[in-house]
Amino acid sequence: MYRSRKISKKTMTMTLRYARPSLRHSHAGVHIEASPYLRSCIELLGEAFGDIRVIHLTRHPETYVRSYINHGVFSGAKGLAGKWIPYWHIKPEHIDSDSGLRWRTMNSAERIAWRWNALNSMLDAAADVYGERYLRIRYEDLFDENSHGLELISRWIGLEWTEELKRRTSTPLNQSLRQRTPQDDAWSDELQRAVRQFCGDRMARYGYSLLDQG
Repeated sequence: MYRSRKISKKTMTMTLRYARPSLRHSHAGVHIEASPYLRSCIELLGEAFGDIRVIHLTRHPETYVRSYINHGVFSGAKGLAGKWIPYWHIKPEHIDSDSGLRWRTMNSAERIAWRWNALNSMLDAAADVYGERYLRIRYEDLFDENSHGLELISRWIGLEWTEELKRRTSTPLNQSLRQRTPQDDAWSDELQRAVRQFCGDRMARYGYSLLDQG
């Protein structure tokens, strides 16, 4: 709602403070939160909580689209919430009503590819707000065989990097087990068209190219 200019900056900042009251006090210590929902108000987090750091984690848009659909973003309870609860999904008409894009006319690949670009655009803007307190890292680099990305993040936020931490982060969690995305060539072509249309410029800046579908 804030990104859609339905609520004010002041209201959004107060809402953030209300949601995390312990962070307003110096004794709170280190608080780490991973949430995609913070992207829409990312520039207000410093005003709400003071000395913060932002880690912008991005992922190849093709695997991002597949992952979101495989995790059931358009099915079951998530599908019902997305259909009936306003602002459950960020949509083109929320950001720019004059763009001509409408969520209801887009296929699944287009919706998530558009979402990838919109969210990363918001997080890219945080670099200007936070300067040296902003770090962007690629998901693919985060989980390499030596955990170099995780080590970089750990040291960047001031946490000691230990062999025990390296061992505990060696096993991936939250992997999608159900494959809802089709494997046929037609869907792969549809996915690549959506990625080119909505993500092309930004993914190139991040060092990504279209995946070989084999």
